[in-house]
Amino acid sequence: MRKYLPILFAGFCFPVSAQQFLSTGCNPATSQADLDIANVRTKILASGDLWNDRLGASFYEVPKNSGKYSLYAGAIWIGGTDDQGNLRLAAQTYRQSGNDFWSGPIDTATGDVTPAICTQYDRHWQIYKGEVEQFAAGGSASQVIIDYPGEYAPYVDVNADGVYNYQDGDYPMFDSPDNHSQCNCTALHGDQCVWWVMNDVGNNHLSSNSSYPLGMEFRCQAFAFSSGDDDLSNATFYEYKIISHLTTTTINNTWFGFWVDADLGNYLDDYVGCDVQRGLGYTYNGDMTDEGISGYGTNPPAIGLDIIHGPAADVGDGVDNDRDSCIDCTFLRNSNGVIIDTIPDTVSPELIKMNRFVYYNNNNHPVSGNPELANEYYTYLQGIWLNGMPMRYGGNGNGGGIGATTDTCYFMYPGNSDPYHWGTNGIPENDWTELTAGSVPDDRRFLSSAGPFTMQPGQVQCVQAAVLWARDSAGPISSVEKLKLVDDKIGGGSLDCANFPIGVFSPDFTKTTVYPVPANDFVNFTFNKYITSGTIKIYDVRGTLVNTLKFSGDRTRISSKELVSGIYFYHVMAEDKSMSSGKFVRK
Repeated sequence: MRKYLPILFAGFCFPVSAQQFLSTGCNPATSQADLDIANVRTKILASGDLWNDRLGASFYEVPKNSGKYSLYAGAIWIGGTDDQGNLRLAAQTYRQSGNDFWSGPIDTATGDVTPAICTQYDRHWQIYKGEVEQFAAGGSASQVIIDYPGEYAPYVDVNADGVYNYQDGDYPMFDSPDNHSQCNCTALHGDQCVWWVMNDVGNNHLSSNSSYPLGMEFRCQAFAFSSGDDDLSNATFYEYKIISHLTTTTINNTWFGFWVDADLGNYLDDYVGCDVQRGLGYTYNGDMTDEGISGYGTNPPAIGLDIIHGPAADVGDGVDNDRDSCIDCTFLRNSNGVIIDTIPDTVSPELIKMNRFVYYNNNNHPVSGNPELANEYYTYLQGIWLNGMPMRYGGNGNGGGIGATTDTCYFMYPGNSDPYHWGTNGIPENDWTELTAGSVPDDRRFLSSAGPFTMQPGQVQCVQAAVLWARDSAGPISSVEKLKLVDDKIGGGSLDCANFPIGVFSPDFTKTTVYPVPANDFVNFTFNKYITSGTIKIYDVRGTLVNTLKFSGDRTRISSKELVSGIYFYHVMAEDKSMSSGKFVRK
């Protein structure tokens, strides 16, 4: 039988301050969808929950059809302070005390959402890339293509009228071989994609007990690839396009995190750890055998989450947010990975790698127990204990246990993955794992977070994560080492969005080369074939269409004189419906 959840009073509302946000009365979402095209079968819920069925059962089965489960629950946490010092936060765990997220988009005119909209969008759109390709090639429209919410989800606007209508030939936009991840959140991904939209203003925040909403909309997708590659088939991916709908309020010191309750088979014998350089948090078995009917047996696997595309850092913050030894700048690389230029963050903002990793226990401990109040969720996001004290390197992370020090740290149980001492402000330390600390394996959960950053009114952030799974034949530590290799292969071990898996897309595409890098007054496009007629659309980092060009031939040129410095994304549509997408930098 599954362990039970934190000791809270289900069904009762916690008291909140007199300044509590007045709810619009949305009901909790009920929609569920399966992501199951690969070797993983899992459930996605419309209220922000991941990996369980809301009936108390794990539902992240890997290998598929094995009856063995590696994750129990997951959710996103996000919080920051406004200019008056009010904490604004949305965070969930098991929802036994209520919700922080509700279905549906936010009305841009009112900054609110109605119960009718919440009900209308209490659903998922489960989309297969193959059905879209078939429709784009002249086939019939499936129901999901007919019902697709193009006002909010990315689509190919065939007649460029700005309105999604499948009868005009419009269809959901998937990414292409030229840009596998579409880091600006303007495409669907994978061979199977589950898309949904949610917000944090539909009702009172009874999960985190936050008195103030963030006023944010979340356009979400979970996706997987159908692949003969075992490592890719054992992975799932998640993307969140985060839009601030506050018109005058700035959210400062914002932190974003992925909360993970990873019950790896038998949930009572787990350890957690992280790899600082890779930005990977993981769970592994605390002994050589994962016992019991729910266990994986001998040589159990390891599972981890990598924030492969973090939020954009504030310009000029003086921090090496992506930990590439280039402060307030990023390196531009060619197709072989060779550095060919340095781009300041005024042109291309740094993306924040996982820079906090904390675990806490399933109890009411005043330092390291379950969070119940909004400020407690926020302190965990910042790598701070419930009592306001920072994490300390070694032992149990709060000054006790084997190897404990008084040195502040940002990453719990990093092993030897931090040779540059990013997590200890340059102070060299010994290896630190649950094994070196003498921890007793138990029920674990962890939080990987990235911050701080500022969310201006109307600002958009794009965050992507990969959940990876590996099993080796030499025990749990060996499985962890294999997991790190899988992360290098699939997650890239970096924030380079082009590192999404290759070789899983249709060969029928338009290959595009863009130069010069970076662009000045013109951007040149060359194609791998002669195109009788085609269209190039240019989008800015907010996803706003800024230019459209009709062309023919195997090359063309677009003026970029009117574009301000920054990153832009292009989408090429040829007359045969083949597509290409990518990005360029305007100097």
